[in-house]
Amino acid sequence: MRKQLHGVSAETRLGQEAYSPAVSERVYAALFAKAWAILSDGHTVIVDAIFDRAADRQKIEACGRTVGVPFTALWLEGSHGSSG
Repeated sequence: MRKQLHGVSAETRLGQEAYSPAVSERVYAALFAKAWAILSDGHTVIVDAIFDRAADRQKIEACGRTVGVPFTALWLEGSHGSSG
């Protein structure tokens, strides 16, 4: 979605400015809108994103519930250190 909003191919590497908080806000808003539209049409949705903010995790969960569909999430967490 981020690359689509910037009008570039999936293979194009974006600059740091594409990851500013304002741009990320637009990206997540677009994800929520697209997911809601697809769910409203009766289809299944998989949204693959970092969802590093609790508010965004809550919004995507609410997205499904507003149209009355079950919601299943996989939140993966990891450490940043080396293990060996």
